[in-house]
Amino acid sequence: MKSNKLLVYPDNLMSANEFSHIIKECSLEAVVIVSSPKIKQTFIDLQNVEFLHLYNVSDKGVQKTNGGVKNVLRNVPKFFLTPVKAYSFYRRYLYLKKLIGASYDTAIIATDRSYADGFVMPFYFFCKRHGIRMVIPSTADFADKERMLKARLEKESQFKATWLDKLLFRKYVEKYGGLELIYYSIDIILTFKLFGVLSKNPWVMGGNNSALLCLNNKHLEQQYIAEGVDKENIAVTGSYKIVDNFISESNNIEVLGFALPQMFEHDILPWAEHISIIEDLLAGLMLLEKEIIVFLHPKMDKIKYSYLEKKYNCKISLKRTDIGIKDVDLYIATFSTTVLTATIFGIPSLVIDCFNARYKMFNHLPSISVFDEIPSLLLTAEKLILNENKYSELKSSALLDSKSLEENPGHGMSNLKKILENEI
Repeated sequence: MKSNKLLVYPDNLMSANEFSHIIKECSLEAVVIVSSPKIKQTFIDLQNVEFLHLYNVSDKGVQKTNGGVKNVLRNVPKFFLTPVKAYSFYRRYLYLKKLIGASYDTAIIATDRSYADGFVMPFYFFCKRHGIRMVIPSTADFADKERMLKARLEKESQFKATWLDKLLFRKYVEKYGGLELIYYSIDIILTFKLFGVLSKNPWVMGGNNSALLCLNNKHLEQQYIAEGVDKENIAVTGSYKIVDNFISESNNIEVLGFALPQMFEHDILPWAEHISIIEDLLAGLMLLEKEIIVFLHPKMDKIKYSYLEKKYNCKISLKRTDIGIKDVDLYIATFSTTVLTATIFGIPSLVIDCFNARYKMFNHLPSISVFDEIPSLLLTAEKLILNENKYSELKSSALLDSKSLEENPGHGMSNLKKILENEI
């Protein structure tokens, strides 16, 4: 039986937060596949939403297959695990087929390349096999090649390319940090290839060329086409997070915004180092004697950070970051998509590279400065506060950058809705 509802599969808490926002703002009817109670909680207050639960999987064999691989076959070379991985993949596909039941026209997915909870790519295969059109909204800045290589370098035991990797799948091997690293382990590559879901270029989103990739501007479109994404699989929608043509009219800095780094939540740093960086920056911002608004990532537990409000005289925002940014005059963050949102609003941003990532994602935007050290960032913030002319110059630069980021602000959500409802 055919369903006219949207099929939705968030792969983590961040995409769940964004997908629930899209469903709410577009007044969509949806069936959401949830892999944890926390993800379900994100959608629980929405009208016209039904749930399919992966975390209540009744077919225990589906769950045990992967666990058995980890526990019993841990020391077996990856190549020889391919039959087990492929069997596990197909079992998950069969489970999804039984779970979902009705056929759908369109699905929202977060990725076309991640194995994530083990069900993401079997779901991708399910949609592809059953003719379900897949749409990937621009929920965040899609992780670029440099960042993924750095993440793999930090786990080199898992991603260091073997001689067999280099012999059979050289195109998936990249040199970085003095090592040759592979995107997937060879058993996953062979499994994905067997089921026809192996991306031509997994280093970029959309490289699978089976889903419609939504992008914010033509600059990104050209970038992704150059990386091998088919033009017909790209839609330039604009950002759905930009709900109007807001431009900051502030002439001086009265409110500082600080989006807390997620280094602990992303397993980059232990809690002690992570919170030390946050507190060092807040301590310096407090000395500037301006109002401080703190923004949390959806993955962050507010309870863990609530003490910061009293200790550093700041306020944790209860708004979505892309909305709350409008209340600040200077925005401070790490390498986050929200920096681009601030720039679109004409709000200058200072980026702290507190784990020495040296990413190049903002290099083409002159208004955005990246700082390796907290003291130099704080000194720049102080100069901008004391010198209104310097602040005005930086705002003008941000406004110039905004034109390349969002050509027609305020239409992203309506464009996305038309795509989801198959009107364009």
